[in-house]
Amino acid sequence: MITKINKLKRFGIYQNYTWGGIDEFKKKNLVYGWNYSGKTTLSKLFQVLEFKDKNRCFNDSEIEVSYPKIPIQVA
Repeated sequence: MITKINKLKRFGIYQNYTWGGIDEFKKKNLVYGWNYSGKTTLSKLFQVLEFKDKNRCFNDSEIEVSYPKIPIQVA
């Protein structure tokens, strides 16, 4: 289970995102926001992680997420 998104660069609306002082993800999470605030981009991030292929969406992006005690980067 992903606990946090450490870094997103050049990934849709997230041009230079780093995890701030927000709680880590839990078993169930609610994502909401205004239109064009990045909700669909987050779903694309999870798709990229599922298929381990960022070329499906964003070729030159940098992604770093954490599973418990296992940082993961998609190059």
